[in-house]
Amino acid sequence: MSTGNKNRFQFDGEEAVTGGFEQSPGFSAPADEHAPDIYYLDEPEMRFQRKSRMGWFILAGLLLILGSGVAFWYFKVYQDENTASDLNERFSRVDQEYRDRYFVPEEKVSSSLANAIDLYRSQESHQAKLAFEIFIDSSGTNQEKSIAEVFLGILAMERGRLTLAEHHFLRALRFTPQYLPALVNMAIVKRKAGDYEQAKKYAEQARDIAPREARVAALLGNILAESSDTEGAIDAYDTALQSDPHDATSHYNKGLTLLRAQRLDEAILSFSRAAERGDGRLQLLAHAQLAQIYVSRNQLELARHHLQKAVSIAPDNGKYYYNLGVVELRMGENQAAQHSFERALESGSNDIVIYRSLATAFENMQQPSRAIQALQRALYLNSADLPSLFALAGLYSRQKNLLQAEDVYKRIVNITPGDQNTEEALLRLAAVYTEMERHNDAIAILEKARTLNPNELRTYYVLGQVYDKAGQRHLALDAWKKAIALHEQSQVGGSTRPLSRAEERQLRLAIGATYVKEGAADLALREYRQIQAINQQNPPIQLDSALDLAFGDAYLMMRDYQNAIASLQKAVQDDRLKLPERKRAYIQLALAYQKQSQTVAGSLEEARAWANKAARLDPLDPEPQMMQAGILMETESLVDREKAIEVLQAVTQSDLDAPVASRAWNLLGLGYMQNGEYKRALQAFDYAVQLDPSNKEAYQNQRVAAKNYESSL
Repeated sequence: MSTGNKNRFQFDGEEAVTGGFEQSPGFSAPADEHAPDIYYLDEPEMRFQRKSRMGWFILAGLLLILGSGVAFWYFKVYQDENTASDLNERFSRVDQEYRDRYFVPEEKVSSSLANAIDLYRSQESHQAKLAFEIFIDSSGTNQEKSIAEVFLGILAMERGRLTLAEHHFLRALRFTPQYLPALVNMAIVKRKAGDYEQAKKYAEQARDIAPREARVAALLGNILAESSDTEGAIDAYDTALQSDPHDATSHYNKGLTLLRAQRLDEAILSFSRAAERGDGRLQLLAHAQLAQIYVSRNQLELARHHLQKAVSIAPDNGKYYYNLGVVELRMGENQAAQHSFERALESGSNDIVIYRSLATAFENMQQPSRAIQALQRALYLNSADLPSLFALAGLYSRQKNLLQAEDVYKRIVNITPGDQNTEEALLRLAAVYTEMERHNDAIAILEKARTLNPNELRTYYVLGQVYDKAGQRHLALDAWKKAIALHEQSQVGGSTRPLSRAEERQLRLAIGATYVKEGAADLALREYRQIQAINQQNPPIQLDSALDLAFGDAYLMMRDYQNAIASLQKAVQDDRLKLPERKRAYIQLALAYQKQSQTVAGSLEEARAWANKAARLDPLDPEPQMMQAGILMETESLVDREKAIEVLQAVTQSDLDAPVASRAWNLLGLGYMQNGEYKRALQAFDYAVQLDPSNKEAYQNQRVAAKNYESSL
């Protein structure tokens, strides 16, 4: 078994794919024909790096603290992490490579060499190559052999084989020293290889031979531009344009140099001339560059104008329709943007990134089926494209198509060789199983992830979440403590990457919340004080409402109402506190004041005020209403008690979760019992116990009500 596959997992009923996913060879094709002309500002790397992967980790802990589910955050944050969060900022950047024109020999030649050249011009590359090689071995003149070698070099450049191209151009120079096409093309090869000194040397030799040749001057400009000699490059382009004012390539390259120098007004002029005088792809690129500049200046009407020109030149290329849609979206023309995105999908593209970007656009426009279609087209181009597979699985998850998401994540596991992508897919698959409440399956998957990387902190973190969701809090704590231990080991020289400040903070918040659930508030406070110390590090964090809320919970459990109130009031002073957290803080403040009302005068009125605030935030939430009713019953006012009973009767008739309904019936029973209505109280407590057999308070009240009812007979 090869090392590449030793850690791979194979799911039943699925065929494994051997080896890793394919990557394109690392060479630059000739710029004027085959180089890509678009790069995306927001495209994640093929390999999901740990730094970016931990983004969801932070939010996950916070959601756990706030009592939410374990799985949905996973997919939602993955979407934000890999798609640049705002579609309006997703504009494609045009290729920044200078255009070169190969120097193709144009001399009159013998018929046998002319036949080989005709094959080249007919794009019969293989037959042309054989014909040139046969000619070189013949008794032709050195001049014609130089021509044949130049053509062989150009063929090699077109295939991205720069070393072979250099070999042929050097042979051409040996046959005919100072042969201009060989010198020019040799300079291009050296420029593409990054050897600017040698490139400049060959270009200057060519200039000495042909000082007024526009192609030579333009090439020298390209070399000087890439050597950061901006002024020298512009002078060279101007020389080329003096010889040939209609040379669109020189206008384009001059514009690119000016663009890099941030001389945008001059760049606009050069690109405009290239667009006017060029044809085909160069004209297309000039319009795309102009659109890019106008987008950067927020001149969206002009950007749209040039993109409309681009789509008229290349109507079968979806990337320009996509860019047009992004601009229209930024202009607030959503219907036009949707039309452009639809055209982009219909036009097609051989660029997988376009389809991934379109998927994001469609999902943001509430068209998930079109987003799925876009990702499926990306996978038609490359069925093993990992970013597209991850994006598709995430999209299925967000649409609650969990079985499809499961299938895609299992597919990723099967085609990856036990690397970080395998681990990523396993963790996401565990999240899917958690969402499906298949906790045992989630735990089994996480155990597989641990075999890949036993020291991965994140695996233990997610494992703890699954255990917590499954109600196995002790196992959750064990997993999280393991994560903290690995973090502390890494800080003294371990091989595992330590947690960041934010990651450690969220992990300790999760541990503390579990301690509170288990009734160990003192241990929770220890974790929270550790977070306080983290927050004091540079740069210090002044406001941490999540921590203040957590302190409030722990102090409430310890019946330290004064500190609970201080922590919760500090939390609600944070303007950034979101509505669910603010409502919870108000309820907890009402509870703290209610609990201390026996010893601190005026506390019951404070409790009522905070409960009323919570109810105003969300009038349909039964929790604030139950809090209001409980406070009303403590005033010992008959009017207040009747009002509380009325509120609770309405609450118990609404659609509630069993534990909440149990608490509501228990409170209603207390109201009846205070009124001396023992039979009705006994019935209410019976309902409370039936709804939640673990409600100990309802059991106790049930016994008291039964005793009082018997005494009243």
